[in-house]
Amino acid sequence: MPLIPDVLVIGGGPIGTGCARALARAGAHVTVVERPSAPGDAWQASAGMLAAQVEAHRDDPLLELALAGRGFYAEQAE
Repeated sequence: MPLIPDVLVIGGGPIGTGCARALARAGAHVTVVERPSAPGDAWQASAGMLAAQVEAHRDDPLLELALAGRGFYAEQAE
């Protein structure tokens, strides 16, 4: 492992480790930095939550797209 990574990811929660994994699989040398006293803080803020109906108002032009994206994800997750 090189002393200086190509990418430094701050946070070892679900989003940070997912990004680090994808980057490493693409060939990047990745280092993940996490506070030792608080692993997994992202769950408290619902990071990565797919809740289009909660995050957008009915008249938001992106609501339909967000709902379609969530539906697509649900189909692909199986």
